Amino acid sequence: MSENHVTRKQLLIVAFVSGAAIMTIEIAAARLLAPYFGTSLLIWTNIIGVVLLALSAGYFFGGRIADRRPHVRLLFTLLVAAGAAGIAIPWVVRPIARFVTLDALLLQSGSFFIFIASFAVTLLLLAVPLCLLGMISPFIIKLYSIDQHRVGESSGTVFAVSTVGSIIGTFLPALFLIPTFGTNATITSAGVALLAVGCWGTLHSTATRTAALLLTLIASSFAGSAGIRATSATLYEGESLYHYIRVEQGTDGSRRLIFNEGLGFQSEFHPDRILTGNYFDYYSTLPIFFNSGRKLNVLILGLAGGTISRQLSHFYGDRLHIDGVEIDKKVIDIGYRFFDLGQKNLSVFNEDGTVYLMRSVKKYDIVIVDAYHEELYIPWTMTTLEFWRLVSEKLSPDGIVAMNVIGNPDTKLVRAITNTQASVFQSVFTAGAGENNLNTTVVSGNRVFFSDDLKYDTAPEELWPLIRYLTSTAESVLPDPGGPVLTNDKAPVEFMTDSLMLGQDGA
Repeated sequence: MSENHVTRKQLLIVAFVSGAAIMTIEIAAARLLAPYFGTSLLIWTNIIGVVLLALSAGYFFGGRIADRRPHVRLLFTLLVAAGAAGIAIPWVVRPIARFVTLDALLLQSGSFFIFIASFAVTLLLLAVPLCLLGMISPFIIKLYSIDQHRVGESSGTVFAVSTVGSIIGTFLPALFLIPTFGTNATITSAGVALLAVGCWGTLHSTATRTAALLLTLIASSFAGSAGIRATSATLYEGESLYHYIRVEQGTDGSRRLIFNEGLGFQSEFHPDRILTGNYFDYYSTLPIFFNSGRKLNVLILGLAGGTISRQLSHFYGDRLHIDGVEIDKKVIDIGYRFFDLGQKNLSVFNEDGTVYLMRSVKKYDIVIVDAYHEELYIPWTMTTLEFWRLVSEKLSPDGIVAMNVIGNPDTKLVRAITNTQASVFQSVFTAGAGENNLNTTVVSGNRVFFSDDLKYDTAPEELWPLIRYLTSTAESVLPDPGGPVLTNDKAPVEFMTDSLMLGQDGA
């Protein structure tokens, strides 16, 4: 094409590709940052804020440059630059994130550090490519309407086509590209598409265009295969629709399932023992609150790799039938592969926990809520008054509900959850989850569970120390009419958790 001529159809192709690239990079950026910062509301706030900031700067400067130098070659040069900057993102994220010494500071500085550090990293990663992409739209509008006076119609057409591209760039990565090829390859594909269109417009011979594109594809192919946070102890590293996932193995053969930034772990497996020494173990004491000969239906919301189901099956066998609900299909597969998931008395359901409860007609004697959307954050939807009412409907008359909450019983988070439960259940108890553990075990239902005449000599002897500690630390929670009640309208669980981690709980 000539220096100053391009067809309107070609300009609309540029608008479509640039619109798709913007949303592809934005969607994939959240997954790219997850291994280092998680996927909390703070991270999405930073990503959206940086994207809007970069685009607004691009619109401003792009409009000025388009008025002064409305040259076709310059438009395609901007595309090439944006594509190159996009392809660089997967290569530079790891050194940039490591530069801020994340691993050493996360637990010390809590959410404030996560917010500041993730904003800085997001700005460094996305500002240049998205600013360049922001410059494309005013440039296209200028060239599209240069020979006519119907600027309104021209700009409307360009924005409509660009928005269609953005729609494709929103759904395609989430539903196909990221689950199939991974985050690195998804971002790289957006950069390659921009480079391909840019080379088509700036290079004149077909041979030169083809050579440039082939070199780009070869160089960028390595980005998709690079490990994200793998170490010598990593047995598995991958991505799902919900998480960046790692399986780490210790020198003793133990394994841990880790999501995202790795502040904690979701499942634990030891080849030579059942008990882990962590809060998981206390769920194995729950059947003592029922007659020893009674068969029990157990529901686990947040099955993960199956640590809890494995322990319950080991100690009680076919006395229990366990239904385990896990939203992430890839996590279920990892459970079978690395964590001995698949006990004979276990039925696994790949489903959202709340949706499962809504459609289930089954009554359960024990309901265990162990779902975490981050290592530290309980999904707020599983803390509300509406959720506990739903759980209550699926509970047998003498059934028991148990969950683990980070913090001691006096923290705002634990008090809010237990006071909400106390609005639904007749009895709510808090108990310690180990002398060296910062967690609280919350037990609730419609009868008294901890009493002086509780008999546990029929329980496996290995569990007796856990039972003694649980009963000795149990305290009844009375409803507080003036206290917080979490609802679907207001449940600031993330902020309560952040305040706790920062030591600013103020309870």
